[in-house]
Amino acid sequence: MKKLILVLLLSLNFVFAQFPDDALRYSTLNSGVGARAIGLGFTYIGVSDDYSAIFWNPAGLAQIRRFEFAGGLNYLSLTNSARVFDYSNSFENTATSLNTVALVLPVPTIRGSLVFAGGYVRVSDFTNTLSISLFNSQSSIVPSLYDPDPDFDLAWKLGLEDSTGKTQILNNVHQKLTLYESGGLNNWFVSGAIDIAENLSVGLTLSIVTGSYKYDRRFVESDTRNFYRDFPWDFNQLTVSDIIDATISGFSANAGLMYRSNYFRFGLMTRLPSSLSVRENYSRSGESLFDNGDSYSYSYSGVSKYGVLTPFYFGGGVSFNVKDVLLVAGDVVYVDWRQMEFKDNPDLVGLNRDIKEMFTETVSLSAGVEFMLPFLKQVKVRTGYSYRPSPYLEDKGVSSRAVKLLTFGFSVLLQKTLLIDFAYINGKWSTIHTQYSYVLNNNYYRLITNEENIIRNFILTLRYRF
Repeated sequence: MKKLILVLLLSLNFVFAQFPDDALRYSTLNSGVGARAIGLGFTYIGVSDDYSAIFWNPAGLAQIRRFEFAGGLNYLSLTNSARVFDYSNSFENTATSLNTVALVLPVPTIRGSLVFAGGYVRVSDFTNTLSISLFNSQSSIVPSLYDPDPDFDLAWKLGLEDSTGKTQILNNVHQKLTLYESGGLNNWFVSGAIDIAENLSVGLTLSIVTGSYKYDRRFVESDTRNFYRDFPWDFNQLTVSDIIDATISGFSANAGLMYRSNYFRFGLMTRLPSSLSVRENYSRSGESLFDNGDSYSYSYSGVSKYGVLTPFYFGGGVSFNVKDVLLVAGDVVYVDWRQMEFKDNPDLVGLNRDIKEMFTETVSLSAGVEFMLPFLKQVKVRTGYSYRPSPYLEDKGVSSRAVKLLTFGFSVLLQKTLLIDFAYINGKWSTIHTQYSYVLNNNYYRLITNEENIIRNFILTLRYRF
């Protein structure tokens, strides 16, 4: 048989495997804003006395009496330890990003306070990874590649199934999977706060949302133990590559209220549902090799467009200040993830039913403490802890599936005008992912990866007040 190479590039507007997880990705705000807030364990709704109030509680901007400029960087390292059967492997992915450029402008008033702010902040990071290598005696990816539309039936195009859609390549294969995810969400904001009574302020932040998401998965399956010898099933190796390159745009808003006294502050915050538009450029390609020297290749690509409506966030926080030497703070945030929705694409309406069945409500808790060093008053150190339950209904009450974040940080004041804030996050959580699944002869087959994730995150912020 002569070598056969089939290459087809398509540009069609059809859905490329959207899942409820896609709505969750664009609805989750996991980065936080500001090294001080993050060092306090993401506990800032009842503090919010710097530029990062625009994210945590815009009413807190009313506390700022001097012009403030802020800029910052973020470095994130995520290590994923995946396990399938008795096989395991750890893999790391890293990302560095600009996370803050902001300007705060207090307006002189006869009484009370009026403050405006504007700029850019990064509110979510999609960095993720996975790598696993194993011998799978139970299933092969090949049956999952079948599609009733011959233009998208990768198994048929690569010579891995017959004209009836059946294949003999079912198990006893070596598999290697490598996955990279990157990108994030950014807010370009304008914000304002005003005292509406003595020690009582309200605030509002309006944001234009931009962002990107990149997904790159490579799946290699090989007949390393020579189970497939006889033509036409003399299979040797298969490589499947999936790439998604998405851009996100939209609008968001959040509002807050804060009461202040000499000893404590109390804040309330609500984040309104964001309306996001997603445009995905996707491609899938495959290559197959056979023992007799035959090889096949095939690819297709296209564009998928849809909208996402994110859920409400409701939060409350309180902080206690002891003579500017000790600060203790606590926050609680409630989200009902069942309120997420796909929109602007009739093919995805059915997924909204899945969202209501798959997800649940969560209550996240955070606490932090900050204190001034008695022998060095220009330095404050802080630590905090944040507990975020999994939004999946099947994970409800499962502590190992919750995201647990332990944070540390410090501030150094130079010449009474420049503040250097540093924060470090160490976090962990577990999850599972289905890499492929299919039904064959009334039996259900799938490849599941059990994963442990550890993040190390370094945040540096400079604040100049003048």
